[in-house]
Amino acid sequence: RIFLTGSFLLALTAFTLRKKKKYLLLLLLLLIPTFVFALDNYNMDLIFDDINIKGRYLDYNITINNGTELNQISRTYGEPIGELPNIVEIEGYTTIGWVDQNDQVVTSETIVTNDLVLAPKYEPIKYSITYDFDGGTLSKQNPTKYTVEDEITLNNPTKTGYTFAGWSSDGETYQRSYTIAKGTTGDLYISASFSA
Repeated sequence: RIFLTGSFLLALTAFTLRKKKKYLLLLLLLLIPTFVFALDNYNMDLIFDDINIKGRYLDYNITINNGTELNQISRTYGEPIGELPNIVEIEGYTTIGWVDQNDQVVTSETIVTNDLVLAPKYEPIKYSITYDFDGGTLSKQNPTKYTVEDEITLNNPTKTGYTFAGWSSDGETYQRSYTIAKGTTGDLYISASFSA
């Protein structure tokens, strides 16, 4: 409507210039406020009644990797994950729980806001090692803790006037070079033996 008013006045001005110059000043005075009005910015509040908006939350995929197989479930945004399968126990490890792709702990109460990839998290158990040096001493200490992931070769003790015969974990079989193999579990008692 504003554009049409301005155009109309422009056309009227052109007509007046051709016909009667004396009305030129009057038309210019009418024209200036019209363009000033057209260039102003106005804010208006719009109010709507009886509008129904229907929407649906997105569904997200949750991939569960238990180490042997992949399972996939779907949850809607804002819902809890719900029941998770039992984590398979592995010898030598403590089960921490389920974690997502960002290594964040996830439970059945975790609220879903995006796609998730879940995997069990384990922590190796620290086992103790107790030594009997049979009166000998070590120049370099042996560890007193180990995990299922470690492989440790023991330093041998010395004893003045004696020859080192070996280490034993059962009190019967002795080895001069003793290695705790990777995959070993449980607390260990290892004794040294010397021969004269």
